[in-house]
Amino acid sequence: ASPGAVSAAAQQLHQTLQDLIKEHANDPGVAEQAAQLLQAEIALLEVRGPEGANQVLAQARTLVRLLSKNAPPQVRATVAPLLDAVSTPRPSSKPPAKPKATTSPKPSPSPTPKVTTTSPTPKPSASATTDDDGPLHAP
Repeated sequence: ASPGAVSAAAQQLHQTLQDLIKEHANDPGVAEQAAQLLQAEIALLEVRGPEGANQVLAQARTLVRLLSKNAPPQVRATVAPLLDAVSTPRPSSKPPAKPKATTSPKPSPSPTPKVTTTSPTPKPSASATTDDDGPLHAP
């Protein structure tokens, strides 16, 4: 659903709930149903979290506070566990867009020691000499 559609549906639901709460908060059945609807809506939005959900969540929590304020003490006591469960925002439980792979950490590469090689200077062999005074030279 588009953010506009979610917002429009929530607005309609919230208006209905607000009217019920203002007119019938003293009825334990109505208060309990309103609390259950708000709890379900908030739980759904926290899990699914479509675009624009933050504003809808804020409106739903405002209705939770309205119900708490308008319900008489004996009614409030019956819906308190539901209201307490949803009255405060929870950290988002939405999974991240791109889950990170869980792999064991790779060891950082150790610096390779710099090896300097020096080629030995070639020594002339006895057979390769062209020295006229050498022992292999015949006079």
